Amino acid sequence: MRTIKMYKTYSFRNKDPIIDIMRTALQDEAKATGISERKMQRIACELSGLSPGTPTGWFRKGVKRPQFASLNAFARAIDYDLTLVRRNRDATRNGKGK
Repeated sequence: MRTIKMYKTYSFRNKDPIIDIMRTALQDEAKATGISERKMQRIACELSGLSPGTPTGWFRKGVKRPQFASLNAFARAIDYDLTLVRRNRDATRNGKGK
């Protein structure tokens, strides 16, 4: 039986929230270019080298924790960057961070 490691600073119930963020980015890019979401997803897979089943697994199937490398490749294919942003240090140190 396989177990999933739970992190104290990063937890979620069902799917990693990055999946919804990526879905919204895909929808926004499709709308901006006038292309259907499915076609935009196919184009992104071709450009990124991902299997077409990879984002389908994120968006419509049971993938709960996608690999960062796959997410990054897909994001770059639809003209997005995944970046780190420093949280407010004072809030984090006082236990008030997100």
